[in-house]
Amino acid sequence: MQISSRTIRRIVQKLKNGESLEDKKKGNCGRKPKLRANDLAERVHDDPILSNMTNEELAEELDVSVRKIQYDLNKNDMKSFMRKRKPHLSENNCRKRLNWANEHKEWDINAWRNVIWTDECKILLYGPEKHQRVRRHQGQEKWKLDNLSPTFPNDRMSIMIWACFRGGKRGPIHLVTYGQGDRGLTAKQYISTILEPILKPFYEQETEIIGYPLEVVADGATAHRSKVTKKWHRENNIVMMEWMACSPDLNAIENIWSILKLKVSAWPHLIRTLEELERVVRIIWESLDSHYFDALVETMPRRVEALIKNHGGQTKY
Repeated sequence: MQISSRTIRRIVQKLKNGESLEDKKKGNCGRKPKLRANDLAERVHDDPILSNMTNEELAEELDVSVRKIQYDLNKNDMKSFMRKRKPHLSENNCRKRLNWANEHKEWDINAWRNVIWTDECKILLYGPEKHQRVRRHQGQEKWKLDNLSPTFPNDRMSIMIWACFRGGKRGPIHLVTYGQGDRGLTAKQYISTILEPILKPFYEQETEIIGYPLEVVADGATAHRSKVTKKWHRENNIVMMEWMACSPDLNAIENIWSILKLKVSAWPHLIRTLEELERVVRIIWESLDSHYFDALVETMPRRVEALIKNHGGQTKY
């Protein structure tokens, strides 16, 4: 009978310690896992630092194998996603947003069709900004504050687009080229290049069609809320809807920018200059079908409902 030296040493050690040589009952044998699958997934989910780590970094931090990390997280439906980019909301922002939602919760789709949606959009010449990944569950968790990536301005070469629409009707578009260090339009430039020659004729035309004044949505950009701009609105009988800061999810035109940027990125030829980018953007804008605009307006009652449900916090829009 051949017995290994390791087994002999183990028997001798047991005899010295006065232990029995009989086999113990086999039950929960083997090394106990350092972390159960559910515990590991919960720990990664609840810790914002761990949720940002790669599988390799998690394995090193938690002292387990990469394979266990992959298996346990997949078993608990924890996947790595790009962070959704949303503006930061203070308590005051949330309170104002909730008040606005309560004031408009009785509006139907026809009422929202009589709003002119305006906004600006920046498109980078050399493609989109980098995205960040985050570990989370699928579904509504993507809108949680810890899973968002805040947006900040930069001075890369780009163009700014101003455009508007009402209901299913596409409005005019205005493009302004931005270069290194350019901070944007002043209030006087905003009035002379956009409000007076572009918005005013469209507003008067649409008001005449429906027979009463429309409301216009514009965000809280400096040029929009200046005293000079507000005075121009009063003098030209342009009715502005009260708007809250950091609320792009409530402006229906914001979603058009995503569609436009996707079409720009899918353009069959490489865009090398700002002039070419402007030309392509204008072509795409003019080609957008009316159903894009009308479908976005139809989401407004649901946006208001979601805003109330989230107590003025971020929504999925």
